[in-house]
Amino acid sequence: EFYPGEYFLYVGERGYCKNFPYVCRFISEYIKIHKQRNLIIAGGPNFTKNEKKEIKKMGLPENNIFHLKDLETKELRILYSNSLCLLIPSIYEGFGLPALEAARCKALVLSSKGGALEEILGPSEYAFDLSKKNDCSRVIDLGLQNDSAKTEIERTYKKSLLFSWDKAARDYLKIYKKLLKLEKNEK
Repeated sequence: EFYPGEYFLYVGERGYCKNFPYVCRFISEYIKIHKQRNLIIAGGPNFTKNEKKEIKKMGLPENNIFHLKDLETKELRILYSNSLCLLIPSIYEGFGLPALEAARCKALVLSSKGGALEEILGPSEYAFDLSKKNDCSRVIDLGLQNDSAKTEIERTYKKSLLFSWDKAARDYLKIYKKLLKLEKNEK
């Protein structure tokens, strides 16, 4: 069983750009100060040998890591909504859909600074500066279940409302019509 607010969540692939070792480092730092928490990984392939080594190196008990595959959208929403936070410390992110989904489900999102994630979520004290060695500790010190975290959750939720598939389709249609108009004027 997974209890609300008692687990970290990681969603998707774990390739180089997704920075899974940073997730392991963050949880390792967290459990030095706070009680052990589970890590739920939603989706992605089985663990590689290198990932297993990283998990062991960081002192994370394997029995606290759960890999769930083939989740339905409803199940993923439940995981987002009940997580302690979503961890998404990507080095590079194409769009950052898991961050947007988590924010829409009113989950605390711990992402990396800059790029698409900052564009989606806005600047945040809860974002990792990947260039700083001890930034995990700084984010942990902010608190993940206090008033500051609640304020951050509300802020990112409001920001997430700026994005929707309907809006994306309308914006795309405007661009398409504009291009057609330009092409027509060139003839």
